[in-house]
Amino acid sequence: MGRMIKDCTDPALGEAIEINWYDWFKPWSKAPQVQFHETDHMKRLTTRVPHSMWNGVFLAHLTEENVDEKIKENIEYFKELQLPWSWFIGPSSRPLNLQQRIAEYGLTHEHLMPGMAVELESMKDDFSIPPEFTVKQVRDLGALRDFVDVVSKVFNLFKEQTYEFFLYEATAIFDEEIPRYDYVGYLNGVPVATSNIVCSEAVAGVNTVCTLPEARGKGIGTEMSMVTLREARSLGYKVGVLLSSDMGHGVYRKIGFEECCEMGFYRFPD
Repeated sequence: MGRMIKDCTDPALGEAIEINWYDWFKPWSKAPQVQFHETDHMKRLTTRVPHSMWNGVFLAHLTEENVDEKIKENIEYFKELQLPWSWFIGPSSRPLNLQQRIAEYGLTHEHLMPGMAVELESMKDDFSIPPEFTVKQVRDLGALRDFVDVVSKVFNLFKEQTYEFFLYEATAIFDEEIPRYDYVGYLNGVPVATSNIVCSEAVAGVNTVCTLPEARGKGIGTEMSMVTLREARSLGYKVGVLLSSDMGHGVYRKIGFEECCEMGFYRFPD
């Protein structure tokens, strides 16, 4: 986008959230067998992991003249690789009826996530946490194992998916092109929560806020979110963004996040 967003009234905020979601994956580019295909029309991510969230099309800016061609191209591409995949549709997606166009080719609407934003100077930051809770930034393979272990349990990843996720994150934490900082939360020394912050050009995005079921209801998820937002503020960012799950929506509203767009996730049937 070329500039940092200063406040939540900026009309480019929705597109910035969409770009930040794509940027979450970009540090995987140095991992084995991960491919990013980028053109003026769209971005495409391919991994060797059979998971629809880790293969897909982003930031599609198509025209009436090429939309059908590009939809068919992506369907054939992933069909040949025998990979499940998703098409992510956000505020900048074009044409405006792209949802209907991809549905005509068999993609089905999986879910919708609200894009939310908060001005970092005015966010609430006086939440209580258990005294025995600590947070560590992932800087070594030991902490990375803890991070991946929590995420894999929360998302019920298969053993093979967990292994690949570890490899991808091992490259991500050392990537300097698009900084992404991972954090692990420990309760009595046991890893129970995660979060990370993605530093795009315009905004900083909170992602991967996970808490194990046995540690929920203690303010831990809130604190994991705040750790990333404080980091973003210290780096000079003015606006923090995220895509909210149903479970986290109430927490984010308490921090000060407001909805400003929607991101649709569409999947091609297996």
